[in-house]
Amino acid sequence: MSNTDSWFKVSDFLYSGISQKIKFYQDFPRFATPKNMEDLKEAIKIYSEQCVVSSKFLRDDYQNLCQSLQQEPVEDEYDLEI
Repeated sequence: MSNTDSWFKVSDFLYSGISQKIKFYQDFPRFATPKNMEDLKEAIKIYSEQCVVSSKFLRDDYQNLCQSLQQEPVEDEYDLEI
């Protein structure tokens, strides 16, 4: 099995997990510690390297979370025309 096939199989779970974590921090902002937010930012960055199109939705949700928490949003290193 190629790395691409492996990545495709887990990408849905990764997307769901990251998305659920964003929603959790929106619902319970006391858990959105600087360390947790940095970990979330790193997870989105890694996910974005392989899943460019779907990562836009995660980056948008993360930026909304940051705005609601009044924190610095993720840099848009993957600013691609979609």
